[in-house]
Formats: sequence, structure tokens, C-alpha cells
Amino acid sequence: MPKAPSPLGVEIESAVEARFTRHCDPVQYLATFRTSKGTVFAMERVTQGHINLWLPEQDEVRSEAEQAGLSIEKTVAWANGRAGHYGRISSLKSIPTLSEAPLFRVRVSSVGDALKILEKVS
Repeated sequence: MPKAPSPLGVEIESAVEARFTRHCDPVQYLATFRTSKGTVFAMERVTQGHINLWLPEQDEVRSEAEQAGLSIEKTVAWANGRAGHYGRISSLKSIPTLSEAPLFRVRVSSVGDALKILEKVS
């Protein structure tokens, strides 16, 4: 049974939805949006202490996350060497524009941190 969105997830998703266009309906643990330029990104909705943003690999995103002291990690699908193991949240596999793309996973714990990073996605 899928988990319900966490209070933090609901708060961040509401703020993101007010500023960006929803890309598609939420998929299990993820909500996806796109910028005004059409760049697609995702956010997890269920974790309690932080929310993971799944963002395109862009220098501006990395720079902003590092300046803000946020945890940022580059992820690549299928890269961990275990056959058949995707290596990141499996809900991403159902989003064609994100499923195989190199992505940054940025952990945020507030609406302010999420919006500050998302302003850098182009």
C-alpha cells in the first residue's frame, strides 16, 4: 500500500504547484512539474524529515545547493553495478523525460529551500 504524502511533502508540493506547471498526475511517491521553459523535475512526497528533489544536472542547481549547504548528489540510472537494480526511487522509471537522465538529488527540509533551488532550474 502506498504511503500518504507527509505534511512536509504536502507543504512543499503546494508551494511548487503555485509556481510551476504540473507535468503529469502524481506517480506513487512522486509529483512532477515543469518550468516555463519546459524543463521537467520531480519531488518526493512522503518522506518525513526532508523531501528529495530530482532535478536536471545543471551547474546553476549544483552551485545554489552547495552555497545553501544542502545535500546534493548526482545520480545515474542503473549505475550501481547491480544487475536489474535501478539505483534511485523507482517511480522515476515511469517519467520518460527523467527515467534515464542524469539527475541531481537535492534534499530540502523547508519550502524556502525548495523554492530557492527550483528558481535555478532552467
